[in-house]
Amino acid sequence: MNPPPASSPASARQRILAEMATIEQMEYGQLDTFFKPSPTAPGQRRGPYHKRQVWRDGKNQTEYVPAAQVPAVQAAIAGRERFEHLADAYVAQTVAATRAAQPDGKKNGSKRRRPAARRPKRS
Repeated sequence: MNPPPASSPASARQRILAEMATIEQMEYGQLDTFFKPSPTAPGQRRGPYHKRQVWRDGKNQTEYVPAAQVPAVQAAIAGRERFEHLADAYVAQTVAATRAAQPDGKKNGSKRRRPAARRPKRS
């Protein structure tokens, strides 16, 4: 069997863009689950509670998330992370295509100049 033909950089970029377009929901931040100690029963804890932390306006802000909304928020955060991963892959493909399109040749390096001889100071 012959291996599948290598895809061109343009088709790889189009595939990445198509996959990016399928992502419907995105959300910034990170979701964290935590527990609180029980005030009436030592050694026991209450929870779980969920919070989403977001860096906004130069500050880390915390928003509490109801348990019913946790799956939707997790999916939205995963969607943003997937989109960012695909964006990095798109940039890498574009850079590779740009470099492949540049002609091979000698680098335009500057010749090294010898420093001029210092002249004695005039008084």
